[in-house]
Amino acid sequence: GYLLHKILDDPFIYTTQKIDHSCEHVVPKTYCTNKNIASDMHNIYITASNINNKRAILKFNKLKKGKYINEKGKTKKSSSVNTYNHQYFEPEKFSKGRVSRACAYFFLIYDNVADNVIDIDIMKNWCIQNRPNKSEIKRNYFIFQVQKTVNPFIIYPELINHIFNEKHITKVNPTKEKYKSL
Repeated sequence: GYLLHKILDDPFIYTTQKIDHSCEHVVPKTYCTNKNIASDMHNIYITASNINNKRAILKFNKLKKGKYINEKGKTKKSSSVNTYNHQYFEPEKFSKGRVSRACAYFFLIYDNVADNVIDIDIMKNWCIQNRPNKSEIKRNYFIFQVQKTVNPFIIYPELINHIFNEKHITKVNPTKEKYKSL
């Protein structure tokens, strides 16, 4: 995460303020059953320590009520602030798409590792409603250069509706071979 931030000026996740940073694993390390999952760059983002500590292993969800936290650890009520309660965490709007695409990638590649992290319907909605921006696309390309994997949901967000349909969840397990031509 720190490498991506320094080289690409990758924006922090959950905040626009670049202060007191730490690494956030969108899929918490607790659910990472092997080293490959924990170190996969598609999962690691820089964020403010206060927000990272509040999020911990809370499941992503849409909240109507909860506590609000900004990057300085202060609470205030605002739509541009992260919301959390004892069970769930709702990131600021600008992070929802990035969170959902990271989770979708982990559902796809690591076979259900994200089950405790986000519900599929929330993941699909956030992915489609919050399109990838240039920074996220650039980050995906950089990760491919380093780790030789891409997050296909950044390239083609609508793929989320084809792979995670409501009647039957179809999972594929792509190999690195399929991405070598990219």
